[in-house]
Amino acid sequence: MEIALFSDNTVGVSLPRLAQVLTSKEAGVYVRASSIRFKPKSDPMDYEVEYEALVELAARETDTNVSIFLTSVPFENNFFYIGLDNVFLVSLNRPGFAGGCLV
Repeated sequence: MEIALFSDNTVGVSLPRLAQVLTSKEAGVYVRASSIRFKPKSDPMDYEVEYEALVELAARETDTNVSIFLTSVPFENNFFYIGLDNVFLVSLNRPGFAGGCLV
């Protein structure tokens, strides 16, 4: 399985490092950091509003099974993540994420 990670400019995460760590944790899973950046259309976000743009960006990363988009912008419904088909949007705007830094 191949997973592409995307982020916007609000996330204090090193995508290449995160991809390396995730790849090392599970045999048969390859995670790669995309150089493509995205910008949420609204703050707070509504997944249905964001979905079409995310699908277009995900299509630019060929040979991936799943696309995960990371942001610190919150969801309207305060969810942690929402996904449809193979496109997931993750909000790191949660208590306990110091500035969104994971790695």
